[in-house]
Amino acid sequence: MYEELGGEPSDGAYPTSSIPWQEGVDEGWIVVADPLEYTNPIVSGIMDAARRFIANETGRSQDTVEKADTALVGLAAQFLESETNKIVLLTTDKPAGRAAETLLPEYGFEERLEYRYVSEKYLQNMTANEFLEKRE
Repeated sequence: MYEELGGEPSDGAYPTSSIPWQEGVDEGWIVVADPLEYTNPIVSGIMDAARRFIANETGRSQDTVEKADTALVGLAAQFLESETNKIVLLTTDKPAGRAAETLLPEYGFEERLEYRYVSEKYLQNMTANEFLEKRE
């Protein structure tokens, strides 16, 4: 997803954007996740399912579904499987959010995801404290 924002994880700073990514990283409420474990059958399986789900939801070919959209769902599964009790997924991408909301319970992660569709304007104005308060 970092690359979709226009950067490389190794360059040390998030690309310039109207959303204050670097501030979130500096404050600790945004983290760059470890690479996806594609060899993990849950991660690869849910990413395949997410690609089919998003394609069906949007009426597009599976070949045109962006990898970052399926990676978002795969990353959620990876976190839930390994280290996280609950995830709050804020995204401006409704099909990817609905894929996560629908598929994660099918993979054994019932009631561990809270999906919220948010506008880019909302994300631009959200502070770290607001995000942390809404997680609780």
